[in-house]
Amino acid sequence: MARERGIVFGDIESPSMREHRFYPQPAAAHGAEVPFELYNRHVYVEARIGGSGPLAFVFDTGAPATVVDLELARELGVALGGALQAAGAGGDGLRTGAFVLSAAVALPGLPGVELPIPYAVELAGLHGREGRRIDGILAWQVAGGSLLEIDYPARRLRFHNPAVELPSGGETLPMTIRHGHPHVAATLVTAAGEEVAADCVVDVGSSLGLIVTRPFAESHDLLRGARTVEDSCGAGLSGSSRARYGRLAALRLGRLEIPGVVAACSLDERGVFATSQYFEANLGGEILCRFRVVLDFGRGLLTLVPGPQAGAPGPRQSFPARWKRFHREFSPNRGPCKPCRGHGKASRRDPSASLASFSLTLARASLAGATARLPGAMEALPCSP
Repeated sequence: MARERGIVFGDIESPSMREHRFYPQPAAAHGAEVPFELYNRHVYVEARIGGSGPLAFVFDTGAPATVVDLELARELGVALGGALQAAGAGGDGLRTGAFVLSAAVALPGLPGVELPIPYAVELAGLHGREGRRIDGILAWQVAGGSLLEIDYPARRLRFHNPAVELPSGGETLPMTIRHGHPHVAATLVTAAGEEVAADCVVDVGSSLGLIVTRPFAESHDLLRGARTVEDSCGAGLSGSSRARYGRLAALRLGRLEIPGVVAACSLDERGVFATSQYFEANLGGEILCRFRVVLDFGRGLLTLVPGPQAGAPGPRQSFPARWKRFHREFSPNRGPCKPCRGHGKASRRDPSASLASFSLTLARASLAGATARLPGAMEALPCSP
């Protein structure tokens, strides 16, 4: 029987992930565009493994390695090695998996590029919460050293020559890769007026806007002076999470200031949000999806360019009864949300089925001054295109 080994996904370092590495792309890949679907603020791209049909992979800068669903890997006849256990966001436990001996994922529209898949992990537990099937998770290493642009408004991934100039009209921040993830510095301004510096993971795979680890939130008393409510914080590889929600006075990213951001302060006792050893806060899709996000891995820079819809509200999100209460709590001048048509039954059945439980509309930034302010108001972003 194969010896079982432990490995942790979602911001915990393992020996096999200590060194991040790129997979060089041919020149033909520079200038390539890959369309994506934005669903629950998750970036879904069409992928293929060998001669398979189209598969739905979630692009995730918060994942240190690409993984394929274990059941799917077996259906496709992927050669598997020894068993492993995987953990990540959520505190319910571990997921069964296996090492992949030889397999790679390719994206239509990205010529000549195949990203090795090192792991197969059970993802079936995420399907019900998301309301659709997830065939795999695509890590940021697919950029292959390119300048990677995530154009949320246009629903495109763009792979640029790393020598091109960074786009103008945005805010550029220093970015580092630690524990297999991109990190940027941010300042959290509490309702009490205290300014707290935080190390943030840039996590395209998270549908929420800002999640703060439990030790960091408690040590800085981040929600002091704010109205709060406790409830589900969605789910990750290790199961469901819970958090205490409250509104910060502002989130600052360089000169960019976003007032009124709602922070989800984790209550998990296990999992990646139960420790601040690897990061202190998680910057996710609820904020990122109103921008063109440019990740320059070669020069270590992150650029946020407000998109044309940065200030436009999207269709309302579907909330269970207690999320309607939450929405009233944080938006006293607005009535409860009305379910949008076509939203999956899983979302009405389980509050963590929609991994994004609330939303924040960001207005387009004007970066003419020393600080760009993005007026905040509780609105819903699109559940799906």
